[in-house]
Amino acid sequence: EFLNISQSVLFELGENYPYFIVKKYHYYRLIVSTLLFRNLYHFLTVVIGIIMFGSYTNSINIFIKVRWFQKNIFIVVFSGVGGELIRNAFYQSASIESTTPVFGLI
Repeated sequence: EFLNISQSVLFELGENYPYFIVKKYHYYRLIVSTLLFRNLYHFLTVVIGIIMFGSYTNSINIFIKVRWFQKNIFIVVFSGVGGELIRNAFYQSASIESTTPVFGLI
């Protein structure tokens, strides 16, 4: 695939690896793994999904008055970390889960 990144590079950059999160306290991996992409195709599909569903979340009125980018950043980070925690409860394998913020926007 085009511009494919090796598994060892993804691990060094902060891939979600439950053993290191629980035993070695690498909590940063919960956030960083939502920002990693395997290749250019993966990046483009996630960006298109965030644009499509992010525009919908901008139209939803929330009780707290915040700027649109603050609302989207909160939703993306919260859904990304929440998705990582739920995934780690069921699966113990390494992964990059940059699609969890898109599912959080849905």
